[in-house]
Amino acid sequence: MARRSGTAALEDQALPGLDGLDQDPAPAAARPRRGRPPGSRSKSTITKSTPRSAAGRVLSKTQMKAKVATELYGFASMFAGIWGMRDPCAAVLAEVVPTPEGDRERLEAIVMRTVDILARNDSVLGALAKSGLIGEIGMLGSLLYPVGKQIWQAHGPNGTGHRSVEELQDEYVDRYPAPSLA
Repeated sequence: MARRSGTAALEDQALPGLDGLDQDPAPAAARPRRGRPPGSRSKSTITKSTPRSAAGRVLSKTQMKAKVATELYGFASMFAGIWGMRDPCAAVLAEVVPTPEGDRERLEAIVMRTVDILARNDSVLGALAKSGLIGEIGMLGSLLYPVGKQIWQAHGPNGTGHRSVEELQDEYVDRYPAPSLA
């Protein structure tokens, strides 16, 4: 390389305390990582299984409670309506009762209290909000009800057991004899 006139040549000079070092000092520590440290057990609160709205946004706890309450009220009112067709005692569910939030229908108040209890556990509330679990439980209940009813009629108090209708009629004749007309 050609030298320009008027400039001094560059020379390597040893700095004090570094005499005799042939290699670089130890490399600097790795940069700190972003996010949680490796091996941490905490998980992100937003996952793929987090309940979302139809638009894809994550639901807040209030929105999840409203969604669960709507679904639960729908199924509860359907079962109360079916019960009401066979038994006038179901009318008690339609009465208006005072609650801390104001006057409400008894069934609605029952549903709201149930949702408040379920909302104490975020994972339960999330599962109910995203999976349609209430509908699945309702369908399972409608399938199991006839089984329970049959078992109760056969083995419950005043149950008839597994006797035939003829056997039951003979028993009733012995219990309640007809008055003689002679």
